[in-house]
Amino acid sequence: MDRFADLLPLFVEEFKLCNLQPGEIVAVLSEPNTKHAYDELAMGAAAVLGAEVFRVSVPCLGFRKTPHRAHNAIRGNAQGIPSLVEPSKLRLAVREALLAADFIVDLTQESIGLVEFREEIQAAKKKLLTISEPPDMLERMFPSAELKAEVLALRDRFTAASEVRQTSPWGTDVRYDIAGVNGIAQYGMADVPGKWDNWPSGQVNIWPHDGSANGVAVIQRGCIVFPFKRYVETDVTITVEDGFIRAVEGGLDADLIRHYLESWEDPEVYAMAHISVGVHPRAQWSALPFYDKNEIVGMDARSARGGTLFTTGPNRFVNRMVQPHFDIACPGWNVYLDDEPVVLDGKLVEAALTPA
Repeated sequence: MDRFADLLPLFVEEFKLCNLQPGEIVAVLSEPNTKHAYDELAMGAAAVLGAEVFRVSVPCLGFRKTPHRAHNAIRGNAQGIPSLVEPSKLRLAVREALLAADFIVDLTQESIGLVEFREEIQAAKKKLLTISEPPDMLERMFPSAELKAEVLALRDRFTAASEVRQTSPWGTDVRYDIAGVNGIAQYGMADVPGKWDNWPSGQVNIWPHDGSANGVAVIQRGCIVFPFKRYVETDVTITVEDGFIRAVEGGLDADLIRHYLESWEDPEVYAMAHISVGVHPRAQWSALPFYDKNEIVGMDARSARGGTLFTTGPNRFVNRMVQPHFDIACPGWNVYLDDEPVVLDGKLVEAALTPA
């Protein structure tokens, strides 16, 4: 059996969960690094459900035209496709094409989650689904009504809180102001107008007020640094003041993080961005070694139940569209909302997963 025949029923089932209706217009966005057959699978599943479908394929190279971005490694960054991030007639054409659809299937390797016109897509009430993980992960972490209910309950608790605090036995203690900020739910399906999601996924994200993060984050052995897709082997101590990283201290792992940030020669890349808590019961922290680096984005670690992460760099809510973007996923930490625990020692507090 070939990949198309094997996976088509799964894609059809996913698109049903996204409430794709007959006659709707579907845009499939791909690039040279798109998973083999995923574009045909998306188009085939849409056709099976009676939708009208077209494909937009963009190049993944082109940064030589913009030397300020071309001098650094960009693979693995969410803004690593110049045709989607650099002002041009091509980007305008891609934007217009996507806005003409009802449902957009994003098959780019790192997603368009941090591309500027994502906001326009959602404001126009389009549904946007990113698919970039390997087939076995799509099946293992397939979304469910139970997962959605837990994610929404935790999202509502984040939305109602004024402060989030991350701590750990290794010395982490960072506070963020989230008063009046809405939590963002990812449960693996773009099932309502204006929603973006990632299949697979199971997490709650929140973007604290810019400049509000303060404290020390100790990234202990076993944490995962994305987009390096690497387990930390020696502790890294990150000092955060007024929303910006002021120091990165430690051994080789610290050197890698610090060198990459320094190489951009831009103070904005040191900004703290969003934080997340994983909810998915079938996401595996230990999955990373089973895949090649170019095979995955890392939704296992990002969604692992009871894991938490913090991120650096781009923040579309304050128009900080810098390119380098670290997601640092940390097991065994604690997360508090207004001093009430939602994660203790890397375990979700079950009460946080039920409606308040």
